[in-house]
Amino acid sequence: TTTELKEDLKDFYTIATAKDTPIIWLLTDSQIVDDRFLIYINALLSSGWISDLFARDELDALLLSLRNEMKAYGKNADDFEEQKAYLIQKFRRNFKVVLTFSPV
Repeated sequence: TTTELKEDLKDFYTIATAKDTPIIWLLTDSQIVDDRFLIYINALLSSGWISDLFARDELDALLLSLRNEMKAYGKNADDFEEQKAYLIQKFRRNFKVVLTFSPV
């Protein structure tokens, strides 16, 4: 379901950013059971960000987990836009998508 997909994507963001762990998401065409999945997949592939994925408190908690790392790299950890840009950059570095489609 779309709800399950969104929860999985939240987990991917946490693992790839707060835990700094590389992820390869292998997704087959048979797993895309709802056309709305494609909206999320497209957002991931095009920008690395899904605007309605996190509630504000969830996003704040994720950004908070990156504050010390941002400061260590000389980033402004108090600026929301810079925090979000850093989150997306780190996510895109650690998260890869492999789409497989049947030729039939």
